Amino acid sequence: MKGNPLRTCVGCGAMYEPSGVRQQRCTSCAVEHTRKKNAEYQRQHRARHRSKEETAYQERRTWRLDANKARAEQLVADGLTPTACAERLGCSHHTVLRHLAQPEARRRVGILRRMDMPEMPH
Repeated sequence: MKGNPLRTCVGCGAMYEPSGVRQQRCTSCAVEHTRKKNAEYQRQHRARHRSKEETAYQERRTWRLDANKARAEQLVADGLTPTACAERLGCSHHTVLRHLAQPEARRRVGILRRMDMPEMPH
């Protein structure tokens, strides 16, 4: 399509000369867009074709993570630092800090502190 007017890329806003009538992105943005679309398709395909074992593993992993999050909230409410809490749980203190940065987690920690309930022994 030589000689056609330039178009504006929907990705970056740069001007480019289209090679077809349906082209919406410049060459560099088209590569990135295609990569993202393929990754999303692969994610959906894996989710649809997951085996029963993989599904069960994902559920167990989610339950384990949720239990660790609740335990971290309880430990912080009892007065432990996020670093000490992470050492007890066997995870990174960044993981604990990232969870405690969420508004819902902060709210639950505040409620637990007000309840002033001691930690349950294991």
